[in-house]
Amino acid sequence: MFPLLRLSLQEMGKSRQSFVAVVMAWMMIQTGSLIYELFEWLLTIVMTAEEADYYNGQQGDMWDAQKDMALALVGSTGMFLVYAVRSLIEGANRTKLEMKGYIAA
Repeated sequence: MFPLLRLSLQEMGKSRQSFVAVVMAWMMIQTGSLIYELFEWLLTIVMTAEEADYYNGQQGDMWDAQKDMALALVGSTGMFLVYAVRSLIEGANRTKLEMKGYIAA
């Protein structure tokens, strides 16, 4: 397992609901991207070529769907990592405060 993911899972064990919410958001973004690209693909099959190009606006790019899904993957994964790092930092700060006795464990 990736070290950052393992550490973030350990720190997020205290706040499992928020971790589940982030994972669900990531999965919803990926699923939404997939469904939309499948919808565009089905439109190109049902419509005439001219109507499909007018609706989709593909501009001659045959890798348009793959690029869109890759951007959704990069963006949602990037935000997941930002959340994981932020969670680790907050967990480390909480641990320091607990050790100094400023807050209860």
